[in-house]
Order: sequence, then C-alpha cells, then structure tokens
Amino acid sequence: MIDEDHGIGFTVEELIAMKRSHEDMIATRMRGDRATQTATPPIFGDLNPRDLGVQQSLILDRGSRDERDALTPYFHRDHDSALWIEMERNKAEGASKLILVAGSSTTGKTRALFEATHSLLQEWNVHRPDDSCALLETLQSPLQDNVIIWLDEAQVFFSDERRREIATALIRVLSTSRNLMVLGTIWRVPYLNELMARGRLPDTNAQIRRLLESRYTTIIDVPSSFTSNEMDSIEALAKSDARISMALKAGRSYGQIIQHLTGGPELINRINDGSSFRPHEKALIYTAIDAKRIGYGKSLSREFLAKAADGYMSPRERPGEDDWAVSSLRDLSRGYREDGSRTDVRNTLSAINSHRMRSGSSGELYVPSDFIVQHYLGVRSSQLGPAELWEALCEHSRDPSDLGQMAEFAWIRGLYRYSAMLHARSAAQGSYNKPGLLDAMKFCDPTDISRAADWVVAHIDMSDLRSVGNLLEEAREYSQDDVIQKLLARLPRTGLTEAKLSDIGAIIHELSTPEIFSMHGRQFAVDSLQHVQIDSLLHAGVLLSYLREPDRLDLADLIASRIAQEAIVDSPVGVGAVLVGMKHLALSAPLEAFVKKLIAESNILDVESVYGFLDWCEYVDDRDSAAKFLERGVVEHLPIDDPRALLEICKILLRLERDDDAQRLTDRVHEAVDVSDPISVADAIFFMDSVRTYGLKGHLIDEEVLVNMPLGATHAAMYFLSTLSQRGDHALLSRIQSRRPLQNIELGDGADVANLMNVLQNLNFYAEIEYILGLLPEVSAVFRTPLDVAMMLETLRSLGATDAIQRLLDQAHETSIKIDAWEKAHQAFLLDEFRASGATKSVDRFLRRCANEGWYELALQEQPALVETFPYGREPDEAPSPRWGWADVCPPE
Repeated sequence: MIDEDHGIGFTVEELIAMKRSHEDMIATRMRGDRATQTATPPIFGDLNPRDLGVQQSLILDRGSRDERDALTPYFHRDHDSALWIEMERNKAEGASKLILVAGSSTTGKTRALFEATHSLLQEWNVHRPDDSCALLETLQSPLQDNVIIWLDEAQVFFSDERRREIATALIRVLSTSRNLMVLGTIWRVPYLNELMARGRLPDTNAQIRRLLESRYTTIIDVPSSFTSNEMDSIEALAKSDARISMALKAGRSYGQIIQHLTGGPELINRINDGSSFRPHEKALIYTAIDAKRIGYGKSLSREFLAKAADGYMSPRERPGEDDWAVSSLRDLSRGYREDGSRTDVRNTLSAINSHRMRSGSSGELYVPSDFIVQHYLGVRSSQLGPAELWEALCEHSRDPSDLGQMAEFAWIRGLYRYSAMLHARSAAQGSYNKPGLLDAMKFCDPTDISRAADWVVAHIDMSDLRSVGNLLEEAREYSQDDVIQKLLARLPRTGLTEAKLSDIGAIIHELSTPEIFSMHGRQFAVDSLQHVQIDSLLHAGVLLSYLREPDRLDLADLIASRIAQEAIVDSPVGVGAVLVGMKHLALSAPLEAFVKKLIAESNILDVESVYGFLDWCEYVDDRDSAAKFLERGVVEHLPIDDPRALLEICKILLRLERDDDAQRLTDRVHEAVDVSDPISVADAIFFMDSVRTYGLKGHLIDEEVLVNMPLGATHAAMYFLSTLSQRGDHALLSRIQSRRPLQNIELGDGADVANLMNVLQNLNFYAEIEYILGLLPEVSAVFRTPLDVAMMLETLRSLGATDAIQRLLDQAHETSIKIDAWEKAHQAFLLDEFRASGATKSVDRFLRRCANEGWYELALQEQPALVETFPYGREPDEAPSPRWGWADVCPPE
C-alpha cells in the first residue's frame, strides 16, 4: 500500500535547498546574473495576450485590422469556474500555488488561464522564463509579494533534464512565499500523463510527480470538445463575431470549436488531402513531425530538414535547386509563396514556424505547429521514418538528452544499429545513458563491444556521476574489467557538492569487492559522503544498504549523522528506508536523533507517511515513539479520502494497542461519507465491514441509500456492485436489481465495461448484461487500448456472445487500438484473445504494429523464427540489418 515516493511535505533535498537559498541568492548577485540585474518584471495587465502564448484566432479575409488584433469574445465553461474559484481563494488567503491548466493542443488552455489572470491578478508582476535556466534563476532570486511566474507549455520545463532541480526549487518557493502564483498550461497527453505515471524504472520523474501531487499544485482539465448545451449557448456569441460563427459551423458535429477557431483541423485536412502542399513542402512537414515524434526536442535546422526530407520524396519529386529548402521553409513559415498562394490557414496557422535564437544570427530554426505534432503522434505512431531521417538525426543531434531518447525509440523498434549510433553520439558529448551503447551492441562481436567500451571511457565526462555509474553498471554486465579499472582510477575527488545522492550510491554499489573498494573507492566515498546533497531520503536509505560491509560502517555512520543533523523531515519519501537502514546497521546515535526530530518537527500528515512511521515503530517495538507521534493530533488531521488505506492504519493502531485512536479514525471515516457517491459509499462499506471484524464499532449505511444509489458511470457502478457482491446480501441486491440500476449508465473505458459485466455475471444480473450488450454497437470508441479490447473479448467469450464478439472485432479494429507503451502484458493478452476468438489476421497485423510502436521484443517472442532472420536488428524499411560492428557506428572524430 505504501508508496515511498508519494507525499506532500518537504523532502530533505527541499529543506537543504531552503538552507542554501540565501547563499544562492548572494552568489547570484555576485555573478551579476540577470535574475537580479533586470528591471522589475512587467505588470500582467500591460502585456499583449500574444506575448503570453494565447493563439491568434483565424483572420477572415474581410476582417478589419481591429478584428485581426482582437481576441474573440470569451465563452465561460465549467473549467473556467473551477479555475477562477481556485485563483480567487488563493489570492484571498495569500497562499502560493502552482495552477496547471491541462488538455490537448488548441483547446483554449492558455486563453482560459489568461482570462482568469487578467480579471483577478492583472496588477501583479509577471515573470516569463523562456527556458529552464531562466526559471531556476527566477526561483533563486528574491521574489516580492503579488508575483506571477508564467509557464505556458509547462512540459518544456517539467520534461527538461533539470526537472528535478526545478521541482525542488518550486516546492521550496511555494512553501516559503506568500501571494505567488505559478501559472502554466500543459498537454494532458502525452506529457502530463507521462510525468504522473508510476512504476517505471528508472523513475526520472519522481520529483516532478511529487510536486504535481502535492498540496501546492492544482490541475484543472480543459475538455477537448464542447457539450451540446455549451454549443447551444455559444450561438449568441456567434451572432456577434463571424470567426466564432465559422468555427461553430465547422466544429458542431464533434464539438471542436476552439480548434477550428485557430484552424487546426483545417490544417490537418490540407496536409492529408495532398493538394494544398507541394511534394517537397509536405516532405519538410512530415520530417519535422517525425523528428519531434522520435524525440528531437530542440528546434530544427534547415540543414537537418533538407537532408532528412529526401527520404519522404520519390526521385522525381526531389527539387533540383540548391536552395530549395531555404525558399520552401520560408514559404511554409511565413504563410505564402512568391506567387501569392497561401501555405497557411486563413492567414493565421502555419504548419511550420520559424525563429532565431538571437537577433542578428544567420540561421533560422524551425518547429512544427503544436496541433499537428499532437495529431500525428497517434496517426504516425506505426511509421518508422525513412533511413534519411535517421541518418540526419545521427548527424545533426547534439543534445545528450535528445540522443538518449531517440536511441531508446530506435532500440525498442528493432533499429539496433541506429540506436547504437545515437548512443555513441551521446557518449561523444560526455554522457552515458542506461541502457546505453554496450547494451545496444550486445548482438555484436565481443571485440567490438570492448573497442566501444574503451572509446566511451576516453570520452566520458567524469564529473557526470550519473553517466559514470551507468557505464560502470553496463561494463560489469558485459565483463569489461579493464574499463571498470580505468573508470575507478579516474573517479573525481572534488566538485562533489552538486552530485546527486542516487549517483553516489550507484557508484559505491559498483565497488563491490573489498579489494576494489580499498583500492579505488574509499577516498571517493569519504569525499562524496561529506559533500553530497542529501537530495532524497529514499536514496539515502538505499545508500545505507550499500554500506553494510564491516569496512564501510564508518561511512554509514557519516551519512546517517548528516541525515539526522541536517534534515528537517517533513516528507514520507524514504523515511522508512532510512529508519530501517539505521536500525539494521545499529547506528543508535543517528537513529535516536532522527526519530526525535521526526516526532518533534515533522508535519507529515498524509496516509503513507503516518503508516510508514507507525509500521517502523511496530517493527522495532518502539511504542513510546508511536505514542509521542500520535499525541500531536495525527489521527484528527489525517486526510480521509482513501478509506481502504486508512483501514491499514486502523489495523496497525490496534496492533500498537491504540484502540481509542483507531475508533476515532473510524468515526471520522463515517462522518465523511458522501452518500450520493457510489465509490465513497462502497469504500465506507468495505471499511466498516472490515473494522467490525477487528472489534471496532463500524457504522452502517442506511439500506435505502444503497437501494437508490445512482449508478451513472461504469467504474462507479462496477465498484459499488462488486463491493455489495462481496457482502453476499442477496435480499439487498435483489431490491437493487428490481429498480433497473443501469438504465442511465454512461459506458466508460472498455476495461471498466468488461469488469462491470463480470460483476453482473457473478450477480446473475443477466437482464443488465443484455442491456449493455445492446449498447456496444454504439460505443465502440470506449475500446481504445489493448486491455479494453482483450478484457471485453474474454468476457464475451465467457458469456458465449459470439455475435457481440464479431461486432467488437469489426468495430475495434486492430489498427484503431492504441498500443500501450508500458504494459507488455496488455499486448500479449490481446494477442491471446485474438487467437481464442479466431481472428488470426488480426494477430499478424497487430504484431506488426507492436514491432513498429515499441514492442519489437514482443514480436520476436511471438514469432521465434524472426530471431534468425533479424540477428542484428532491422532497418527503417523493415528489412533485416546487415552484420554491423563498432566501425559502423563510431562517431567521426
């Protein structure tokens, strides 16, 4: 139940950051950095909305200059109300907050944020950092009250390689400032979902996720489509503004009014129809889209686009002029050609936009429109891109983060040679990822792997301890002992104050034998543990586990003492790991100091934190510490939105003989039940039934509330009925069935629909099953993922519903299913269900999609004969790669 990475307090890293903030400020002033040298930031109300990222609406040919400059009238929707309430509340309380408006591209995220801010905070000063360095400088500088930090397209900052520093700095500033609003927009898919995802290793987004899940952050979603009621209401605005009228007519059928205001769907149609763009223009557009899709995070140069675009044209389509790319990119970015024909949509939206890094620079850089990038992320997900694109990526990419991401993209699609080339170019910049170059070459001759390893050692940046640790780990996996010795001999002895605890721990872990540790590691460990930032209690606990050998106990005592002395522990992250680590190593003095500090100074009041500490108290039989901790009013202030988790706390309280605390917590859960919410009621039923078995007084929910519970959402209905099914109260269930509880059901994800039907089958609610089966032809859109389709096929097979199976196979065609990027088992599950349903052609087509969308390994497992056909991977045209080695992928000097 406990996730050590989740919490809402301060980690040690944040508190150390607070301690250092004054020193950082002074250092910034001494450097003369722009964070303290610039004039007072502008007033929000004085800024043009275009400068804040608000997209210009379509310009009608007959529009006046005033109309060209003006925003369209604004239509307030439900998310606007939530945004205004949140902003007003925090302003009134003087609180500091990160408010993110999430949604798809061109759905009105920035406009919604602008409207609320302009109405409520227009007199506040606003900082507009243009990159991560500028944001960090802003956060390190003194911030006055009533200040906005504006982060349009926040994914640029939160996906940056410095995202961990950014998250730490934001939590520090938000927790210590008043009247600070950090306002941003972010794409829900893929960026926010990726940042919030759990269970991935390495977990590079842990600190950003902690910020996003903390009490300092509010996320408000903007729907992609208008409801029918909203479209009816917006007609009044359409009568007074021709732009809204046109967008309403174009988008009424599927509710995409905002998108049509900026011209996004029209631009997509023009790209797809083949008549609006010339072949070389379309080639440049697809090149830019695919480069972004593969992971090229930076702006694109003309040289890169020109080289890669050849692969998107036939020989007859390729222009003969030397400067063809110059003129074509100019025409695409400015919106018209020399002959006056347009390349944009209604003088507004271009497929490719240009900019310069600084005034006077000779080379323009290019980026594709956000809208078309997001659209084609899904549409082109099965496209590998031509060989010319990959050659250009290898030649022109320099950023180690981009190179690592593109190398991973290539590897999981079987493009092993290109993966190795990209990893090698990352290593040439001094950086080494894991998995990295040696892993990408594992099918090559061992001599080639050794040559590559020696080359990497000569180029690696030894001050980049993450890269050093990654290389040490892979060198050990591939028995590159000489490489290990060379790396260890070069370990740095100074400049370790900026090192990450996880990186130090990874290197110490690789110093596995006493001989290696004595020869190379002890002095490094002493120097690093004296100076390293304690940036994560979880990593501190892991590090303690690496210091269990007798010859390392003095080092364990050193880092444990620093934790106990320096940390003001307000976070659940790693508290248990540190406590258990200190206990196992018998570090009694640091342990006693850490526990006292935890009890006296901690404000951890989330469920995971409290459970973690009480669990440790039980583990070491320290009931006095548990009593002192609980005396601080923990039970009275715990959030009670997760009764199933609170049940675990009740159980541990009973084991610690804190029966009164367990009963008070039970009473609080009962008082908080929302009797109109089936999930809240189901959780309460489960909780109360469970605590009664442990001797507590579990409150009952009125039976009439249960019988008349509205079941509108699929997941809520499934959860509610499943909970009641476990109780076995057949009379109650019969009463519920008699009122036809699913008549107003709104079918959600296919997996939820399948789970609901399984619950109904267990309850013998066959009339409800027939009703849902009748709805399936109308809701094929709910079957979007492999898990959705697989679970429904399995459920329908158990019911013997052959007609429904065929309808589902016809509607949820394998080409429309979104491949799951993280769960291999979901793809395998669907393949098994295709086979069980007799859809053999679907198996073959789906396996090809799996190979092209990141599950090449699964395709090989399902078709073992391919292993012999593709021993060295494959090429972008899906042909087998020829035998290759280090000479084929080594970067030019």
